Amino acid sequence: IFQNEKEKSYDYLQRFAVLIRSTLLHADKIYRTLKEEIDFVKNYLDLEQFRFEDKFRYEIKINDDTNLETLVPKMIIQTFAENAIKHGLVKRKEEGILLIEINSDESYINISVNDNGIGRSEAQRIETNSTGMGQVIIKEFISLLNRFNENKKVAGTLVTIKLPNNISFNSIPKTQ
Repeated sequence: IFQNEKEKSYDYLQRFAVLIRSTLLHADKIYRTLKEEIDFVKNYLDLEQFRFEDKFRYEIKINDDTNLETLVPKMIIQTFAENAIKHGLVKRKEEGILLIEINSDESYINISVNDNGIGRSEAQRIETNSTGMGQVIIKEFISLLNRFNENKKVAGTLVTIKLPNNISFNSIPKTQ
């Protein structure tokens, strides 16, 4: 805006408005469709690419058999994508890569969020202004990853999320 880049400014504000609108529309829900979550994440990632001047690129791969109408906890993908960007990708000297893969089998939706960032150890060493809230959310996932990591040289992070295909949210109050 200050550099008088009207089209860029308009595009950025438009995407930000869509992100805010989606957040407000789902404020009273703890779940949304996988399609809505993916759309939210794409919009978020586009904004972050703009914000960090294309410091990273991303790709979202979805298996054709995946039912996009399946309900998933909201922010389940975005939380891990945000952590990948904030703690790993923007601190790289070269362009970073974020790969989100989604597929399903008879029982689960499988979601992986993989980046080639600086790694958790290095991020913790240099981090100075983090609130740590993302860490609280993913603490259990990280402890599982650490059990499988025999090599102490971490390069990037991989998060895998498995959700039952037949999960029922009908009995859960919408305000939680």
